[in-house]
Amino acid sequence: MTQAIVGYPGSRAPVLTNIVAPAPVGHQAMVEVIASGICHSQLNQLDQLARTPDGAPGRLLGHEALGIVTETGPRVSAVKRGDTVIMSWLPRRDFLGSRRVEPVTLTVDGRTVTTPDIFTWAERTVADEAYLYPTSSSHPALSVLGCAVVTGAGAVMNSARIKPDDTVAVIGSGGVGGAAIVAARALGASEIFAIDLNEEKLGLAHQLGATRLINTARTGLVETMAQWADGKGVSGVDHVIDCVAAPSTFSDALAIVRKGRAGFGPGGTVVVVGVAHRPAELDLRFIQLHGIAIKGCFGGDTQGDRDVATYVDWFDDAAIGLRALVTHSYALRDAMRAVDELRDGKITGRAIFAIAPNCAVI
Repeated sequence: MTQAIVGYPGSRAPVLTNIVAPAPVGHQAMVEVIASGICHSQLNQLDQLARTPDGAPGRLLGHEALGIVTETGPRVSAVKRGDTVIMSWLPRRDFLGSRRVEPVTLTVDGRTVTTPDIFTWAERTVADEAYLYPTSSSHPALSVLGCAVVTGAGAVMNSARIKPDDTVAVIGSGGVGGAAIVAARALGASEIFAIDLNEEKLGLAHQLGATRLINTARTGLVETMAQWADGKGVSGVDHVIDCVAAPSTFSDALAIVRKGRAGFGPGGTVVVVGVAHRPAELDLRFIQLHGIAIKGCFGGDTQGDRDVATYVDWFDDAAIGLRALVTHSYALRDAMRAVDELRDGKITGRAIFAIAPNCAVI
């Protein structure tokens, strides 16, 4: 038996319960979890479950973690017993298309619970090797690499393709936005604007490498950016990373990105990173006249086999400071408090469940 957190139809509350993690078969491995990231996506899953009628399957929660492989199925080739692994919902590219990855389905307290990929809010889990990335590093903060970092840093490195001396604005300075700021700094951006309503999150953004902070609860974003642009003799920043993806932030992103001009070159790039819950209006003529590129990205366009090693290097490099992204930790028994504090905006950067004995991050 092992403890795990699950969600059930008809409720937004996570439930800590005992499960039996099945022995790994085929391409699966058993993993003892050291720490697991706590992502906003799980709030979305719990909200969806609250609207789901009774009788539907529940959900095994969590999709990013750090752990140690304790057992492998007979067809596993990517990891071995004793390996430290980063777990991510983002599958390894060398497994994509080669075979079907089966969902994990368990019976817990007489009810069916499932996940299409991995579950990491647990002391022990079983997962297909497609979601496991061996690493020589073992710091528990690596547990947020599998979602927050692949998404935020990937949006900068892969979607925007920021070059040295580019200027960048990051809207939303939470865990994903913080990872984007670190990546922009690591890749040599000359100006990095952190934009948020929360002063504590902006303080962390500064620690992570933002050069300018804009609290939109206190000042107008478009006006402030226009003043900066006028002073620099430019029409806006080269790239905007929208980690919120609300209609208002998307509109702001279009307003502050660099505008192209016929004969002088194209405009800048807006990368939509956050999970949009409402549609936004788009003035196609404005986009066309100013040569603005709009890119949606899912998981930061990260290719795990290529990019995860770079992200691990950033974690291990004290000068880059990516570990500072983790600002809060909880025990599994505190799941309800962790979810409530995340929902209430009380998590400055990224939170984790510290699961293994003596696991400490902050």
